[in-house]
Amino acid sequence: MKIYNNGFFKNHSEIWVEKYRPRTFEDLICDKEIKNKLLSFVKNQDIPNLLFEGPAGTGKSTVSNLLVKGIDCDFKEINAASDNGIEVARTTIFNFCTTSSFSPLKIMVLSEFSEFTPQGQSALRDVMEKHTESTRFIITCNTVDRIIEPIRSRCQEFKIIPPSKEKVYEKCAYILKNENVEYETDEMHKLVDFNYPDIRKCIQSLAQETIDGVLRLNKEYFKLLQYQDFILEIAKTIKPGTSDAVVAAKINEARQILANTKIKNFTQLYRFLFDKIDEYASNKIIQVLLHLEEGLIHDYMIADKEINIVATIIRVFEELAKK
Repeated sequence: MKIYNNGFFKNHSEIWVEKYRPRTFEDLICDKEIKNKLLSFVKNQDIPNLLFEGPAGTGKSTVSNLLVKGIDCDFKEINAASDNGIEVARTTIFNFCTTSSFSPLKIMVLSEFSEFTPQGQSALRDVMEKHTESTRFIITCNTVDRIIEPIRSRCQEFKIIPPSKEKVYEKCAYILKNENVEYETDEMHKLVDFNYPDIRKCIQSLAQETIDGVLRLNKEYFKLLQYQDFILEIAKTIKPGTSDAVVAAKINEARQILANTKIKNFTQLYRFLFDKIDEYASNKIIQVLLHLEEGLIHDYMIADKEINIVATIIRVFEELAKK
């Protein structure tokens, strides 16, 4: 397979996340059907407008990068977390679409697109409509809820599902071996369990917790790992018929634990509570699952994520106490 360019990621031999980013589709760990579809795009040297949705750190930008590497094209990447307004659509994106090119195709990659303003999205819709012959768009986002329907209708949507924990364990073990790092398998597993499904964060944490060629989780890291277990143990104590006063006390206890961790991203906690749902909500799995889903959806949209996770815990605890 011919590679036409280096993509929009720079090569960093010292930064593990970049060093071990997949360079070819063969290196990519993802759903087989999605991979085959992506490979067909490269084989045909053309793509439709694409929208990749999935949790942070699961490979959306990597997939985008592999596509622009494998297709003979001019490309530009914009991170909508910082460039996200109507002027970006009318100037930067419009200028790219209208500039002459020696390549048969131009590809505009818009990362973190859920941060793009509604006005900017409306302007982009018009640009997409007028330049379908020469330009394709690859859009990535954590959730499609904030993307207007006219944009979505112009794209083929793919949900990027993270690989299993076992696959991530294997990847992390490979990295540690390749970097000649001594490690305890149990500690490496705990690190992955805490950061999953954010594979990028798993690899970043490997590097952060490796000192002088040894992976060693420090006491503060173990405290972070334990906070999820503490929340779980509190949930287990709430049974149908538990009084309002006791539930309120349990909520305050959980809130204090969250405050003490000083964590700002609670995606892993939602996943942990989902994975352990049989242990604390055996008779109310469906109801609790819906509360977790609601909380996770809001997590992407609310600035203060601590308030949102506490509100989710309140709903879950109150559900567990219902007769």
